[in-house]
Amino acid sequence: MNEPLTVALVSAGSAIAGSLLTIFFSPRLQHYFWTRQRRVEIQHSVINELNRLMSEYIVKYKGDGSYRPSEEFHQSLATVTAQVTTLFSAASLQLFNKMTNLIPYTPGIHTGFTLYQQEVSKARDAALRSLYQEIGLL
Repeated sequence: MNEPLTVALVSAGSAIAGSLLTIFFSPRLQHYFWTRQRRVEIQHSVINELNRLMSEYIVKYKGDGSYRPSEEFHQSLATVTAQVTTLFSAASLQLFNKMTNLIPYTPGIHTGFTLYQQEVSKARDAALRSLYQEIGLL
């Protein structure tokens, strides 16, 4: 007689425990995978913008040194630089900086930057990193 009661209690306990575990872990797992997906989406958009900018530079560049990228180009590249600094690894950033150093008169973390501009750039990068961390993307 105790056996059906035991089976019923174990079944009910298992159902309740399973439901509680699902309620507890499901949102956390969804958030984890959502943040990974969102970060990859943002990184992909940065890569696409970098590709667009560099393609523009390559097409317009003339070997005689007469081509000077526009201010809009430099502003867009500065935006991409901040995003690469914040969202990608140090190895990727090093390769990125090596590439941008080939572009004359490019603002960024380069020797042509004034000390103030370097400080502002570092502060921007730190702020971006903090903001991305706050929303869970880093």
